[in-house]
Amino acid sequence: MFRASILMTSAVLLAGCATSDDSSTNTNDQYGYQYLCSGDKEFFADFLVEEQGALVKVEDVDYALVQVPSGSGTRYMLPENAQSEIQPVNLYTKGNYARLELGREIYKNCESQ
Repeated sequence: MFRASILMTSAVLLAGCATSDDSSTNTNDQYGYQYLCSGDKEFFADFLVEEQGALVKVEDVDYALVQVPSGSGTRYMLPENAQSEIQPVNLYTKGNYARLELGREIYKNCESQ
């Protein structure tokens, strides 16, 4: 029994060592969607169904948004207590299309790739 537990522990440790940390991997891989917008703009997003939120990355800045009621499609916004230099941050999605508002800058006609 003792031998079996040592064998299992060794197998788990070796499996962990077998995975490599490839630093050349694109950091945007963690985001499920890439949106290309008018004016050659882009952003990345990942939607958190259980948490009712979205993670958005724009020009190496991450925003954690919460889902709020919407008439049509889905709307996410930066919580009021969030510390961000840009306010407001709103993301509107419907199907494969999105619109992102970062303060006065608007990413429009965005489509997921």
